[in-house]
Amino acid sequence: MAGLLKGTISRPAVAPIVAVAFLMSFYGSLPAQGKESPASDAELPKIPIELYVSGKDADTPAIRSAVAKVIQKFPRYQLREIDIDTEAGRTEREQMEKTHGIRDPGEATLCIGPYHLVNRADDLEIQKYFPYFAARILSPKAGHGRLEPDVLPFAREIFGKDVEVKLLELPDLEGQRVFSVEQGGKTVGVVGDMYRATRCPYCNDTQFLVALKPDDYAIRAIKSLRPIERYGKPVEDKVSGKFLKGFMERKPATDSELHIDAVVEATRTSGAYRIAIQELWKALQRKK
Repeated sequence: MAGLLKGTISRPAVAPIVAVAFLMSFYGSLPAQGKESPASDAELPKIPIELYVSGKDADTPAIRSAVAKVIQKFPRYQLREIDIDTEAGRTEREQMEKTHGIRDPGEATLCIGPYHLVNRADDLEIQKYFPYFAARILSPKAGHGRLEPDVLPFAREIFGKDVEVKLLELPDLEGQRVFSVEQGGKTVGVVGDMYRATRCPYCNDTQFLVALKPDDYAIRAIKSLRPIERYGKPVEDKVSGKFLKGFMERKPATDSELHIDAVVEATRTSGAYRIAIQELWKALQRKK
């Protein structure tokens, strides 16, 4: 993954209704769970892939090989290759780029329904991410759902080995778990187990633990429970670590907007962390 952290970079968002329609086009005919035997790959509808490549691009053989390996592993995918060296291929690519809102075209593009990967210079998205992306599209529940972590080890790691935690009643944060951290009858901190779901079929839900100071609610520590991903592939530790470090010592009095540099191309994740923390701050301030 090139770059690590930059200012927020965003692709045009895929409208939820478009994503749902795409998924239903090949999941809608699946048998209800527990009603029938699971359908085989041969019985399920094919999922079309469009690959826009040039025979003049030195990377094209590697792209074809990478895509072929994925299709061999997941035979439901059906490939159609478009030669962009021809006039017809160029016209089709231009129309695809308009449809997908691709403002920065590359040397090669792969499309699955409303989603796409683009190779640009040394950022070879197709080879790097298509294996993960393809697997996640076929398993839309993977990475989704709330985990139920034990927050006490995290609290003791941050606030001391002898602390205990007590669940707080915060009606404004329905579905979240927030705890006061107690030591010798005194509140020494707050821990939030924060969760936000996503409608994106290839994205993880967001869930993390955050430790706050008891007085000004400044952030003392933050820990991801679900990995930060790009197209279904966890980003490098140094990338996610730098992103999470950007939240340290932030507090509501001075960071109401909480602008943190996003993980490159993972702007959904960046927004989910920001919104969840802001909601936690607001709920705690109202309780105060």
